[in-house]
Amino acid sequence: MAKQVKQHPLTGFPIDFLWGAATSAFQVEGNNIHADFWDWEQTNLPNEQRSGQAIDHYHHFSEDFALAKKYQQNAHRLSLEWSRIEPAEGVFDLLEIDHYRQVLQELKKQNLVVFLTLHHFTNPEWFTKMGGWKSAKATWFFNRFVQKVVPEFAPWVDYWITINEPGVLLYHLYINSRWPGSEKSWFNYLKTFYHLVWAHRQAYHFIQQRVPQARVGVVHNITCYSVTHPQNPLENLVKWWKSLTETHLFYLLSYKTHDFLGVNYYFHNYINLGQEKPERHNLTRSNQSQLGWEIYPQGLYRVLKSLKRYHLPIFITENGLATNDETQRTKFLTDHLAAVLHALREQIVVKGYFYWSLLDNFEWTDGWQANFGLIGVNRKTMHRLPKKTITVYAEIIRANLSSISKKKS
Repeated sequence: MAKQVKQHPLTGFPIDFLWGAATSAFQVEGNNIHADFWDWEQTNLPNEQRSGQAIDHYHHFSEDFALAKKYQQNAHRLSLEWSRIEPAEGVFDLLEIDHYRQVLQELKKQNLVVFLTLHHFTNPEWFTKMGGWKSAKATWFFNRFVQKVVPEFAPWVDYWITINEPGVLLYHLYINSRWPGSEKSWFNYLKTFYHLVWAHRQAYHFIQQRVPQARVGVVHNITCYSVTHPQNPLENLVKWWKSLTETHLFYLLSYKTHDFLGVNYYFHNYINLGQEKPERHNLTRSNQSQLGWEIYPQGLYRVLKSLKRYHLPIFITENGLATNDETQRTKFLTDHLAAVLHALREQIVVKGYFYWSLLDNFEWTDGWQANFGLIGVNRKTMHRLPKKTITVYAEIIRANLSSISKKKS
């Protein structure tokens, strides 16, 4: 009697599901000297925490994509660095355009589905000095950039992401006020919000006109909110308001300009209008990241469920953990993929998952203190060291492909 092989607990993903990881240009390339964040670092971060050469993905991209492919991934999300391509206002660097063309061609050579982000937080320094996203000309400047790069890269791009996490950008500019060009101003918050919506709409229509088969969307960082006192109507009202203003208002104002929804999930926050701080709010070492963020996998399921109303395909474009503990990272990955599987079984159309991030990278105001990567990097030698979790991830992908193959036969 043949021995029965035990099925992997995380099988059941669709045959066309995309498995990948994500990066952003400024965080991995190195030497983005024309970006506003580069200038900001010089006075706001100690030397050892600045981006500098980063992990030199600029020169190691072929090696990095080959590792992604080796570990079974079939898709990759990356971004363009606007300040490399347009280092001075109206001046486009053709050598940098050619560089990104080579990057995209290498992804296709590795047979990876490409998700390209046009704006991932950083801006050219000249743009920020001219007022940044609050400027009346902001959307014009951004769409001039879009109209330059889209025709250049269209043959190698499968999915276009116009703007990454507009809500996070707004928060760091006008509430937390720690990023380049920031100030505490609700007026400029609202003005910039409008400009970001309009920039997305214009970019969407241009891409669809120029590349009719293109699939275009925006990526939101969506927080899962819980109320501390479920019977408190005011707490529930605050929860509704946060969900509306942080995510759904953008969708409402950009109606019919989304071919898919991009979801970045990291946070679970409590709304507590009472005086006490319930015990369940206390975090332990095992259920939080290096940055003190709570690990709450069921929040991903709840976020996905909240988006079902739009009847659009959903991609989890970022989900990751800052830690040096690979046992913790592996559990994080498997628990969150289990939440995605739960959503799929409830007919929520999730089409892909991208872990953040493929490589350890520069993490904005936290510098090099947060290790999100599936692959570690020795920043002196630039040697790449795959971690345990990328092997576990590969096993999950392989198990799903194997399961589908057996069903076909």
